[in-house]
Order: sequence, then structure tokens, then C-alpha cells
Amino acid sequence: HGMEDLTIVEGVPSDPSDKKASRTKSKNRHSNVSTASVDSGVIALGEEKSIMERRPSAVDIARNDSGVGMETTRVPRKTRETTDESNCADCERVNTVIDVEEEEESPRSYRTEEIALCPRCEKRRVERKETIQELVQTELSYGADLRVIKEEFYEPIEKAGLLTPQQLQTIFINILELMEVNDRFADKLQDAIEHAQEQGDEDYISLNIGQVFLEAANMLLAFETYCTKQPAAPAMLKTLESEKDLFRIFLEVSQTDNSALRRMHLSSFLMAPLQRITKKLKDQVV
Repeated sequence: HGMEDLTIVEGVPSDPSDKKASRTKSKNRHSNVSTASVDSGVIALGEEKSIMERRPSAVDIARNDSGVGMETTRVPRKTRETTDESNCADCERVNTVIDVEEEEESPRSYRTEEIALCPRCEKRRVERKETIQELVQTELSYGADLRVIKEEFYEPIEKAGLLTPQQLQTIFINILELMEVNDRFADKLQDAIEHAQEQGDEDYISLNIGQVFLEAANMLLAFETYCTKQPAAPAMLKTLESEKDLFRIFLEVSQTDNSALRRMHLSSFLMAPLQRITKKLKDQVV
């Protein structure tokens, strides 16, 4: 603003000899005001454009907030472990549980699934479940071999009249009874497993496998009959193969051409019940 105004405000006389000194004083004061304006946040006219150029735009701020248009780095997560003690659900022993929390930038954190079993009991549960699954699978496979004996050997030989009823009885013994027992036992196993799964019991803890065996105790009588009479079967089979050409040819062609036999001889299939009862006794002990 004009120098005259400054002289009036400051009360300085308008003597021409003093105008030069007053002008110099006013100039210094104007410089001091500009410096003070910058320090106080007030922007001088000459500096406004420079500061506006350096000020980030709203787009830049939004970009920085959203992470778009800038390289982001993955902040490593921090973990914190806490220990807790609880009783094992199976053996009731004190089990030390380690809870792992992952800390992110946000205050939220999550815990891993709690372990309710001690390592020993957890291993036993896994082994028990695997044993039950193997029992069911092998029982189904055994039943399939029994059907092969009936459908691929017993019924064709009986229908063709290659052997007499007495000879069939000596070789196949009570194979039909074993099939019926197997079907009932396999159904009980599968029903018990399905019931446990419907209850959400994935480890089959509620499945009383011993009770299933007790309910199928009559199958042991069928196995007893077969095991008692089986030693005579191989000898009879060998004798009939040497004496009856048609019977021998039938067995040879079946072994080589029938894919259902897996290139196995009748004598091999007749050993299946003996192998199965051994497996059953082992499973009962387990």
C-alpha cells in the first residue's frame, strides 16, 4: 500500500527530508511481514503458485489411500504364541495347548484350531479310523472274491454237470453260506459308519466296532465249518483235474480268458475264506 499511509499510521511527519528514511524503514518492514507470513502459514502472493504446485491433488491422495498407482510391499505378519493347559479328551491327561495368533495392522487376530487331544491319543484315533476303513474295504473285496467263486466256478460247473453234487460239496464246502454271512456283516459295518458320519463323527469315536463283531458272531461258525473241511478240497480238486478232461479244460480256459479271475486258479480263490478269518481275528484283537 502507499508509503504515505504508512507514515500516517506510524505517526511519522511528512517532511521531505525524512521521506527517504521512512521509505527505507517501510521497505524493511514489508520484508519482515513477508517472512512472518510464511512462518505463520499465510501465503504471500508471489509464493502461492509455487506452493500450489507442490501441494498433492485429491486424485493423488485417493491413489495413495487406495494403493492404486504405487508399489505396495507385503508387511510381514507378527505371531504371538500363548500356552494353555487342558485335559486330553481321551486319556484325561493334562495336555499343553499352544495357541498361535497372527497380528496384522488391524487389531483383529485369529487362532488356529485348538488341539483337544494329546499327541499319543490323536495318533491312536487316526490309527483306529484307518483300521476300520481298511476292515470295510477288505470285507467288500473278500465278498467280491466269494461272488467270483459262485458265479464263475460253482454255478457253471453245476450247470454243465462237470462234477457230481458230492464232488461240488467237497470242493466248495459251504461257500454259499459264507457269502450270506459276508453280505450281512458288510452291511452292518457300512450302516454303522454312515450313522457315525451323520452324527458328525468323522473319527468314528461313537462306532462300537466290537459290538458289530458280537452281533455277527454266527459268521464264526460258518468259518469254522469251512476251515474244518477245507484240507480235503485241494486234494479232491487235484484228483478231478487229472481224471476229468472237460473239468481241467474248463479251469484252464477260465484262468486264461476270464478277466474276472485275474488269471488266478480256482485253488487260489478257495484260500480266500482262510485268509479272511485270519484277518478278522487280527482286527478283533486291535
